Amino acid sequence: MRHARLLPIILVIIFLLAACDAELDAPAAEAPAAEAPVAATVPQRTAATSTKAVEIAELFADFVDDETPGAAVLVSQEDQLLYTGGFGLADLEDGTPISAQTSFHLGSVGKQFTALGIMMLAEQGELDFDDAIGDHLPDLPWGGQITIRQLLNHVSGVPDYDEDSDVEDALFADTDTPGNDDLLAALAQQDDVANTPGDAFAYSNTGYDLLGVLIEQVSGETYADFMQENVFAPLKMTHSFAQPKRPRASDWVAHSYTEEDGDIVAYDEDPLDGLNGSGSIYASVDDLFRYDQALFGGELVDLDTFAEAIQPTELNDGELSYYGFGWELDADDENVISHSGAWLAFQSCYVHYMEEQFSVIVLFNQDYEDADPCEIAFEIAGLYE
Repeated sequence: MRHARLLPIILVIIFLLAACDAELDAPAAEAPAAEAPVAATVPQRTAATSTKAVEIAELFADFVDDETPGAAVLVSQEDQLLYTGGFGLADLEDGTPISAQTSFHLGSVGKQFTALGIMMLAEQGELDFDDAIGDHLPDLPWGGQITIRQLLNHVSGVPDYDEDSDVEDALFADTDTPGNDDLLAALAQQDDVANTPGDAFAYSNTGYDLLGVLIEQVSGETYADFMQENVFAPLKMTHSFAQPKRPRASDWVAHSYTEEDGDIVAYDEDPLDGLNGSGSIYASVDDLFRYDQALFGGELVDLDTFAEAIQPTELNDGELSYYGFGWELDADDENVISHSGAWLAFQSCYVHYMEEQFSVIVLFNQDYEDADPCEIAFEIAGLYE
């Protein structure tokens, strides 16, 4: 049984944490001052009690063991790493275990990185959230109707390759593996928006891929290079990258898996992997701890700028839509922001409590039907109440 197979892992967690209890209250190293974002120092010990570590492990016991794909978990508060760990295998073929340094595809959790890039360019004076997208991408016939802010908030009405066959046909007209240039060319062939901008929330991968195109046009760099130079390198996120910066096959990058006819099989790459913006980021939970500290500490963009990213948007009829800049907002609790992701059989969830500066991140490398990373993330958060 899987519970039994996970038991040795749980016992090891108890032993290791009991051995280091005396060190758990040591303060985290203070990052030196610098003009560029400063990499957070990842503590060498987790600050979870042995009881919490076992409780977290039990949340995965029903679907992960030492021979299956699995998950990585991060729990942090302010500059303290409360818990980090891995369960299951990153690579079934060679038996590589998942660790805090294993890189996972973040799926749509990567949208916040695109939004971050837009905020960085806004702070540099290169664009304004309320600019028409056509001011920067003049090839779009309807570009004057849509603002950057509306794209960020998913209220732009942009034609979507997920739902519009004309856009999809144009996207794949000349290639089987389209990139950002192909997306811009495909959208330039569309005569009008699909819906009136500002009328309604409509989640749009195309809209965020278009923001990825915008980052490239304004910065003069590829999306992957922009993220490397402005986020990953300054924060020393050495196990993070944006496609197609490097091959997916690296010894620290998790393989992803799906179930077919009762068998767990490797998941193929997708022809849309060349599009950047809607979700093309790989990262480890160790790296995301560095990112979390820098983002919510005001090191990547000013906190006043980030405050705009977590505000609901007012629709044309006066109703509010609870999606910010790459973050899902809780209509009942403004303290909670989050985002889920799913791509290439990876699944992810990033939850942050603003007032407590408390974060939980859960990453899967299998598209489980009966396990939800956000449900588990909120369960883990409940363990720390």
